Amino acid sequence: MAHFDPTKQTDLIADASPWGLSAILARKTTKRDDSRIVAYVSRSLSEALAIVWTMERLQIYLRGGKFTLYTDCKPVELILTSLRSKPPARKERWNLRIQDFDFDVIYTNGNMYHGNTNPSDFLLCHPCQ
Repeated sequence: MAHFDPTKQTDLIADASPWGLSAILARKTTKRDDSRIVAYVSRSLSEALAIVWTMERLQIYLRGGKFTLYTDCKPVELILTSLRSKPPARKERWNLRIQDFDFDVIYTNGNMYHGNTNPSDFLLCHPCQ
């Protein structure tokens, strides 16, 4: 684990399943493709709400800087990035809750993060009660 450094690239890795959600906040180090974990969070919830909940939970680190959000859910990526998407009202309200955050969304096929298995998977399968 590492201290948060707003001058380094920040990554938010979120994942969800029918029984829970998890996320990891990481920052890049000076080494190439090396990341250090800043915070872990997990909870029992659903996919798009996982991202909203995580951003609100970790807002002290995320507000005021740009970060990259990694998700393995293609529909969530499209809802968050496409101006032409027409999500249901509930997801529109989620978009309103996170509109003040400055982030890019990257879809990672098959729970992959920088060539490795998604590190938030363990928390997903073992959410905090």
